[in-house]
Amino acid sequence: MKNNKLPYIFILDLDNTIIGNADIYAHEATILDFIFKYCKINNIIGNCKKKIDIIDELNEGLLRPYFSDFINFIKKKYIDVEIFVYSKGGYTYIYGGIMENIEKITKIKFNKPYFTRNDSTNGYKLLGNIIDEIFIQLIKKYPLLKIDENKKKVFNNQLVFIDDIPENLKDYKEKQIVCPKYNYKPYYNIKEKIINKYNVDPSVFDNKDILDYFEKYYIPIYNQNGSIKQKDMEYFNLLQIKNIRHDELLSNETLNDTFFKDLISILNKNKTIRKFDKIDDINKELNDLKQSIINP
Repeated sequence: MKNNKLPYIFILDLDNTIIGNADIYAHEATILDFIFKYCKINNIIGNCKKKIDIIDELNEGLLRPYFSDFINFIKKKYIDVEIFVYSKGGYTYIYGGIMENIEKITKIKFNKPYFTRNDSTNGYKLLGNIIDEIFIQLIKKYPLLKIDENKKKVFNNQLVFIDDIPENLKDYKEKQIVCPKYNYKPYYNIKEKIINKYNVDPSVFDNKDILDYFEKYYIPIYNQNGSIKQKDMEYFNLLQIKNIRHDELLSNETLNDTFFKDLISILNKNKTIRKFDKIDDINKELNDLKQSIINP
């Protein structure tokens, strides 16, 4: 049976939008990639994992509150919904397991490809860089998208981009719903997690490239094969305490985040299907709602 519908397309940023501050997970993904390559070069057979497992962290607060509720709502409200992610994260990070982890705990399926830093230009996100690929991926499911006029209709009225950085789209700023930055950032010791979670031999952390990476990004590690700071237990302890407290302060800012809950409320005001041709109105309603809470 032919699908005579046209989709509603929701494109979401990842870090600080769907999830909190993911610096530590990006580092974990990069280090796992280092370890995976190290294992291959040295013909080490065993538990050298390439993809991260952050299920526990997502359940503990990394996943933004009400995100799953929002996706389930739009699927019920708009029915023909297609969800994409467009992040400035690198390929290794985005394809390193984080999306699969989000899909696993939310039971939500994102379309591929996942758009990454490689799909930006000079550090800027551009809808023009990804929209043709989105339509290519969807044409089989929605044959009416073969017609240019229908593509234009979807783009103008049935597409929205959600990101925490204002004006993060440099070509179609009017398509963006701006969300508050979600800063949840739990701390954990990356080396300990990799050894215990993935059952990796601790000796891989003697590798110079891995130690250099820890040094470059001020990631705490104690190792007698490392730099002068990495050989110093007192320095390790101080850096770890500082990072723990820093991340606690960031996470405290995110308490009681209601962005996706508020967006559900705005899109569900009446029984009609709200188009996305006047997204500025949605941003204004979100801001008004925020101000009414701050100044009741």
